Amino acid sequence: MGQLSHMEYLNSAISAIADEIAILKEEAALCTQRWVALEGILREIGALEFTNESKLAGESHSGKWARKNDLPSTRGTFWQDQVTSTPQTWIEILDGAIAKLGISLNSDQRRRFRQRMIFTLTNAVQDGEIEELGTGRERRFFRQR
Repeated sequence: MGQLSHMEYLNSAISAIADEIAILKEEAALCTQRWVALEGILREIGALEFTNESKLAGESHSGKWARKNDLPSTRGTFWQDQVTSTPQTWIEILDGAIAKLGISLNSDQRRRFRQRMIFTLTNAVQDGEIEELGTGRERRFFRQR
């Protein structure tokens, strides 16, 4: 009788471990999907560049993210400080910032710089730091003094 209960215990443990492995595999698949989606977003906005090709789900991930250092830093309130009390389009703000920094950008750098600016200004509007008028290309940003 003792031998049988030991086998039942062992079978129960094996079943529990197999169930746990199945759950972990499902969670890993979900994490991989999220990870691939986030990589895509970062690539799309041009904020980061992946140094190795992405691996397919289930393969090891040995690549490293490397920040593109070919643009000047715009941390802190840089973009918010470009907004004045006079409503300006994002193009006017972008051109003013580039002139203020005294830099020259190629088309890819300008696109990434613009994306960085639009992301920051949109968040600043949502946080109430600056105001906006209009939509789309006619959207204008301003600061109430």
